[in-house]
Amino acid sequence: MLRFALPPFAALSLAAAALGLPAQFAPAQEESAPVAPAGSELNPAGETAWSVLTLGGEKIGWTRTTTAPLGDGPNAGTRTEQETSMEFQRFGQSIAMTVELETTESADGALRGFTLVTKNPGAAPTRAVGVREGDVLHLTTTVGGKESTRDVDLPADLKSPAYLDDVLTGDALTPGKPLSFKTYFPELGKVGTVTLTKAAAAEPVVTPTGERRSLTVVTVAQDVLPFPTTLYVDEEGESVFESMDFLGQKLLTYEVSQEEAVRAVFNKGADMGFDTLVAVDVVPNVHSTQQVVYRVTVEGAEATKLFLSTASQQVEPLKGTGEQAKITVVGLPVMREATAGVAPDLLKSTRYLQSDDPRVIEHAKAAAPEDASAGRIAEGCAEYVSRVLTDKNFSTALASAAEVAENLSGDCTEHSVLCAAMLRARGVPSRVCVGLVTIPGRGQMGGHMWVEALLDADGPAGPAEALWVPLDPTITGGAIGGGHLLLGRSDLSDDDASPVASFLPMLEVIGRLTVTVVESK
Repeated sequence: MLRFALPPFAALSLAAAALGLPAQFAPAQEESAPVAPAGSELNPAGETAWSVLTLGGEKIGWTRTTTAPLGDGPNAGTRTEQETSMEFQRFGQSIAMTVELETTESADGALRGFTLVTKNPGAAPTRAVGVREGDVLHLTTTVGGKESTRDVDLPADLKSPAYLDDVLTGDALTPGKPLSFKTYFPELGKVGTVTLTKAAAAEPVVTPTGERRSLTVVTVAQDVLPFPTTLYVDEEGESVFESMDFLGQKLLTYEVSQEEAVRAVFNKGADMGFDTLVAVDVVPNVHSTQQVVYRVTVEGAEATKLFLSTASQQVEPLKGTGEQAKITVVGLPVMREATAGVAPDLLKSTRYLQSDDPRVIEHAKAAAPEDASAGRIAEGCAEYVSRVLTDKNFSTALASAAEVAENLSGDCTEHSVLCAAMLRARGVPSRVCVGLVTIPGRGQMGGHMWVEALLDADGPAGPAEALWVPLDPTITGGAIGGGHLLLGRSDLSDDDASPVASFLPMLEVIGRLTVTVVESK
């Protein structure tokens, strides 16, 4: 019995894992087999189901789901505990993640509260606790050992994520009539709508375990995610297995025994780094170019809605279905004598960009002289991070700036959060960018994160507007040429959705993207 569809945090964690630092491959580390749990670390009472996760036919993890009543009687409500453990390869190195989600719901499926804990070696566990009081969710988040709180307004009819199971096993979902409900996605930190659509009749299906069964397709669409999940349910509405098109491969979840679920057969072939690289024409010294013009095709999507138009990237539609676009990327030089642009909110210390952390401040001071201009500070911070993060590894999905400032290790995400926090500590507004970067000499692009600094060449009283100048702290020199394609940006604000939401644009293009270089100079 699969209690409900593969949680979004699993897919988003995989998307985060697809981001790396492909421009500078680190040596492979020794693999370690996942440790099978001795038993549930959460509430062992109730009904428990185990399932396995596979990507492209390779096992990458397991999920344990336990449901138990909150008390006696028909109106007691339910507690659902879901633990997902994943281990896979990224550019030849092992990365491990464990996510524990506990939700409580009333008898009618309304959300009462939740606890979400994410564990990834290389970073301290993150924890989010939500307690519902009327139509307000009191949210407490702990990142890098530091706690922050905020309130989130909720619609009155909001349901628990586990309410999906109630819909599947109930009578309300009928063929051809979509059914929707609102829920809170703890992993994204936002409210979204889930829509289920049931097929007219059951069809013969071969399950991932090789059984032939008569199952009915139920499509689950979540408006906060760019991909639907296909459930194959039996006559009682129980999900036998689930399928999702993910990063150009099939992500499957299906029920097995506990022994089969935790059996250590990971790391046998799937590599989330290499498997998500995109072919592109080789451009000599691409990161020193003044301009590169690309033709991109995104199968089944409008390319102009996925790639951003900015001061350094112009996106134009090409004739046809809308799947193609012309993207002109120009290298913006760092204006060394520029002052900082005005954006007070982007100077704030946040739970992932702790610009007030003593270690971050120490690094920021070391990156440029005290009397340096904002432009020289921007250049200095990018160069400094590239130089001092000597442990280039892919084993952490996303650490906070304070953690990186202490351990000085990681990939492009760790380089970027530290650089952005250092810029803020020196009074330069900053944010992070997500997209694709060209790997010099390899004819490939990979998922990437970098930084933008707000610089004003004329000063606050000048006639020109301040510019967001891209900086890549994984590249010596910091400034970038035409080798980056921008998909999204994030302030990593405490008021925004979870940082993993920054990786959503990657999910839209990987596996569907074709890139051709038209010209470069």
